[in-house]
Amino acid sequence: MFDFDDLVDEDDPAAVQAPTAGAVQTPILKDPPAAEDDEKTLLEKDVELEQLEADVVRLKAELAELKALPPPEPDLDVVQKLEALWSSYPLGEVGQGLQPSSRLRSGPLVAIWRAYFEHTMPGGLKSAALLRFAQRTDTEVMWTYPNLKCDWNHKLLETSLVIHPVAFQGIKMEVSDEQGRNIVTNGYFQYDTKLGFPQYPYRLQEQDVLYHDAIYAPNVSEAAAERTGGVGVDTKALLNSARSRAASPIKIATLRSAYLAARSVGDADKSHKMLAEDRADDYREVIQSYQKYHLDASLEGKDHPPASKAKNGVLLPLYPRQEPLQQFQPNRVYRGAQYIAWWHGQAHGDKLEGSVPHSMITDLLPSLQSAQANNPFQDRDFASIFMQCRGWLKPHAMAEVILYSDESSLTQLFILLNAGASTHALSGFLKYDVSKGELHQHEVLLATQGVDFLVAFARGQGAAKASKAVLEAA
Repeated sequence: MFDFDDLVDEDDPAAVQAPTAGAVQTPILKDPPAAEDDEKTLLEKDVELEQLEADVVRLKAELAELKALPPPEPDLDVVQKLEALWSSYPLGEVGQGLQPSSRLRSGPLVAIWRAYFEHTMPGGLKSAALLRFAQRTDTEVMWTYPNLKCDWNHKLLETSLVIHPVAFQGIKMEVSDEQGRNIVTNGYFQYDTKLGFPQYPYRLQEQDVLYHDAIYAPNVSEAAAERTGGVGVDTKALLNSARSRAASPIKIATLRSAYLAARSVGDADKSHKMLAEDRADDYREVIQSYQKYHLDASLEGKDHPPASKAKNGVLLPLYPRQEPLQQFQPNRVYRGAQYIAWWHGQAHGDKLEGSVPHSMITDLLPSLQSAQANNPFQDRDFASIFMQCRGWLKPHAMAEVILYSDESSLTQLFILLNAGASTHALSGFLKYDVSKGELHQHEVLLATQGVDFLVAFARGQGAAKASKAVLEAA
């Protein structure tokens, strides 16, 4: 138990004494604070506020000075250490991600990704894996040469994937579940990225996808064999065995994308906002190293529209014209409201709300296509796709789905709109014939400039109009 004497301040002569039995205790009230004390407290708060405001001004000035500094010179020691780290992997393996050896050197930026079980299906490689590897590559490419002035975001405008026929001869096949094998598990995929900056403020990129099998040939070296083999191992035999199994990389696919530098990437309720004209000097400084080392002249030129007209098709000039032109002639049109499941969403947009990223389209489409009875598409994986990403599609919500299907040529055009929206969130053109996967201008045109006309037509709105080029494409 506490002793009352312990609670008394012994140094205070006027300390309260212990009450006697039966005594009435009178509460001791403190004198109210004097007015001058209140005034003193307010003055102290004013001084603290002034100090905080001064700190804010100082920090803003320091930040402005840092942003005004030129980009730091590359730390070659760090680059060499990273290259040594990447090359320290066991024989025939390599670190995933952007390869340091491709930085500050002329040529494409090179990224390596390894496929695991989730990237396969009974017929081998999933097209979804190629889109997701590309998405990871794009993120690393954006930060290859960091610069403090790059305080903007990157909004994907368009993307396309064409899987070449050679891929269907070995690593991607149309087989039944009983015949299926996960033949690309542990295989390496290389993404070579070249860039172009035809208009302010967006960039174009083209990526060649190479398949290395489960042995990464560039790391089949004597040093790697000695490092991997250990004591008592015949490193020469190990090296010869690895070389006999190492395959030359095969180009299996090509991707093209357009990204806009945006001060706001928007969300499902509002459109994105491009970087303002007064940031042009900062933008040009940020892209200098990309232009110096990784520029592809074929991605430059004034054929590409200005950013203000990006909805007309930024990538359009990169695709060949088809001669003779084979029109898209849909024999079925579907329009309906469908639920977009929550698991198709990721955190995207200004509000970081769940949105459906473009790389999830391969998982989403089969469930949307299943609403059409006896359609030939839902059980297939596509050979090529072009997509325009005008906005953000909400998951865990209803959406308007429009499908134009040409079943004889195994092609389909899809348009996805948030419920009640007048502008589409995603649109695209799909080709399922593995021998005719190349994309052409008129197909890209339909999925960009033709969308408003096709939406109005599907809704039965008689005032729908289209350009001559769009009408000739379909």
